[in-house]
Amino acid sequence: MKKKPTKDKILELIRLVDRNFKVSLFDVFFRGDMAFPFIAFLVLLFFIEVYLFSAPTHETIVVALSFLAVAIAFSSLMFGFMEKNIEKVNFKRLGKDWENNEKPLLRALINMKAKNPKTDLEQIYNLNKSMFSKEKLLETLYE
Repeated sequence: MKKKPTKDKILELIRLVDRNFKVSLFDVFFRGDMAFPFIAFLVLLFFIEVYLFSAPTHETIVVALSFLAVAIAFSSLMFGFMEKNIEKVNFKRLGKDWENNEKPLLRALINMKAKNPKTDLEQIYNLNKSMFSKEKLLETLYE
């Protein structure tokens, strides 16, 4: 079922995003693309602990610290993808009922909301409508 176009589609999309946007860790990790990397990270930390407590010598501590450095780099990489996964999960949920020519606008609004989830997009829209023109929203997709 497609939504009927209204006079101001952008305002309708803004209200949809404000009402239905969710930032759930379950969604981000298990409905996005982070389930496997998250589980691999936990397994890596488990092996670090097992290796450290098996026979703590100087060599095992050095190897465990190198594992820990890899785990820290991996976690920073994983958290870098969180914003994209938040956007991806919300777009899958909200984009079902919209026509193809409206989906890029919806994706741009979801991107804006993902960068600052506590911000009310409708308030910003009422303060500065030029920021929400079709051209400006489409530009944000390629920044």
